[in-house]
Amino acid sequence: MEQNKNNLTIPISIVIAGVLIAGAVFYSGSKSSVGTTQGSNPTQQGAGSAPQAVATVAASVDDDAVLGDPNAPVTLIEFSDFQCPFCRKFMIETLPQIKKEYIDTGKAKLVYRDFPLDFHAGAKPAAEGAECAREQGKFWEMHDVIFDEQEKQGSGTIQFTALGLTPIY
Repeated sequence: MEQNKNNLTIPISIVIAGVLIAGAVFYSGSKSSVGTTQGSNPTQQGAGSAPQAVATVAASVDDDAVLGDPNAPVTLIEFSDFQCPFCRKFMIETLPQIKKEYIDTGKAKLVYRDFPLDFHAGAKPAAEGAECAREQGKFWEMHDVIFDEQEKQGSGTIQFTALGLTPIY
């Protein structure tokens, strides 16, 4: 008898957990649809309503480095950290396609904005070095060298000194 009781404990627990989860999904689904929050967004469209205009946000180019025609109709602003592996991945995998399809054709320009993260010790010195290169008309060359050298050293966050891209072990 004790053995039968132990054999049923797990299936009964699973059924109870399933009922609780289904109840929670049903209860939360009755208040709003999955992925939406009705009533919280004043620009949200209801069924059959006319599309509403999206607000335009002005962002200044400042004196940041620009890739492409400065008078291009669309401005893309990239906030980037020279030590960020995801920023490096963007530079290697995505930027060439954006450059080919939009920047080189004059449809858009790219503005690079330094955004060194505090936990990347080499990001600020790299950004400062790239800004010095920008003052000499060589920003994009320096940008590419920094990311290319990091790619040679690995796929994660690369630690480097202010004087070079020598890894710190």
